[in-house]
Amino acid sequence: MTNRHPHDPSQPTYPIRTVCALTGLNPITLRAWERRYGFIEPTRTPGGHRLYTQEHVDRITRTLSMLASGMPIGAAARAVRRSAASAARTEVWGALGSQGIAAIK
Repeated sequence: MTNRHPHDPSQPTYPIRTVCALTGLNPITLRAWERRYGFIEPTRTPGGHRLYTQEHVDRITRTLSMLASGMPIGAAARAVRRSAASAARTEVWGALGSQGIAAIK
């Protein structure tokens, strides 16, 4: 399995046991969510072990909050994916705007 979104190496990563301890999620459930809903794509070590970023932990926490409010997992996963995509677009446009302003000066 390859990761389409490599993480920033300056950011810390966490193994699955740490993520599960932080979120209270069962490792089997977390792996199933990755496979079924694709809203979390951890990087992998050369040995194949999953490494999660703080962003992944935040996504899991948001998903669990939505589930606690009664939202089905499929809908929660879509909402988290849309939120992440929107944040990424905002970040790209913000960077492009900053570059444009710097070029004008």
